[in-house]
Amino acid sequence: MKRLDIRTFFSSSTKNISTNIETEPSEPTEPIENPENNDEEEINNNKNKYAIEAVGLLKGIKKAQFIFNLFVFHDILLTIDLLSQTLQKKNMTLGQATSAINGVISTLQDKRSDKSFKLLWDNITNFSKKFGICLNNEESSKKRKPVDNQRLNNSLVTSTIGSREDNLTGEKYWKANVYNTIIDNITNRMKTRFSDESQKLAKSIDNFFILDFDGSLEFIEYYSHNLKIKMDVLKAEMMIVNNYFNSQIKNWTIQDLLSTVTLELYPNLHNLLQVALSIPVSSASCERSFSAMRRIKNWLRTSMIQNRFSNLAIIHIENELVKTSIESKQILEEFVKCGSRRIQLTL
Repeated sequence: MKRLDIRTFFSSSTKNISTNIETEPSEPTEPIENPENNDEEEINNNKNKYAIEAVGLLKGIKKAQFIFNLFVFHDILLTIDLLSQTLQKKNMTLGQATSAINGVISTLQDKRSDKSFKLLWDNITNFSKKFGICLNNEESSKKRKPVDNQRLNNSLVTSTIGSREDNLTGEKYWKANVYNTIIDNITNRMKTRFSDESQKLAKSIDNFFILDFDGSLEFIEYYSHNLKIKMDVLKAEMMIVNNYFNSQIKNWTIQDLLSTVTLELYPNLHNLLQVALSIPVSSASCERSFSAMRRIKNWLRTSMIQNRFSNLAIIHIENELVKTSIESKQILEEFVKCGSRRIQLTL
């Protein structure tokens, strides 16, 4: 298929339209109710090859199905975009991610109410009236309407088999067949993607970071067989470390936990802690790493060795940490000390 330049498409079509319009100082005319119709007729009379495509694009945009789906997905994707931004945060934990996911699912389910649909429908109708778009469903009007059996006119019918319901039109049709269907599909996909088992495991990992043995059993039992964890010893280790923090450090962090829990003193807790820290909330960090690798090792740096490439990638990926923890003067001092040079560098 031939690629179409959008700028050429609109500039050429609108240019030919504007040149064909006659501007004569005549008597004032009556206001035109639907100027879009005149534009469509003018495009039809135009012989430019882009005019035909412009007519098809205009008719597609003015369809009720397109307008309704545009408003619905704009409303839904605003909510989902907040979840996407939340999951990409570097300080996001699995428990916080689970709470955010459940909050978005509940929000989408609340949008299924009549009140939420009424607000959306008012916006759609106002937009359609402004641009002269008809919201009547074409498919429902083409269906044959059900005909009552004349033999049962004088009878009391309490039950029917195989009878069809009346065709829904207008607001009821869009709510039942389109709006509710879209929301149900999205919520079901999200529930399938974020299952109850994975959410329980995520919450148990957060409980493990605060040394709650009973609340983290889901995580401990999942990895205890592969890591050969002794449950009784692990419970004692978590209790000892927790009592130590409560007596020495009130507001302790994961960094304090890492510095305290060593492999020699707490082997079971140390192994599980390494696993818990290596489980990512999302794949955003991994995708950023691949993007950074492409920017660092380009066609002009194909001879770069692996050690230099790894160090540059870490500096680029963790640029926020580098800016706050390492000063440029310190880097220059280390560079001066490396090897003997013909010219002595001074700072």
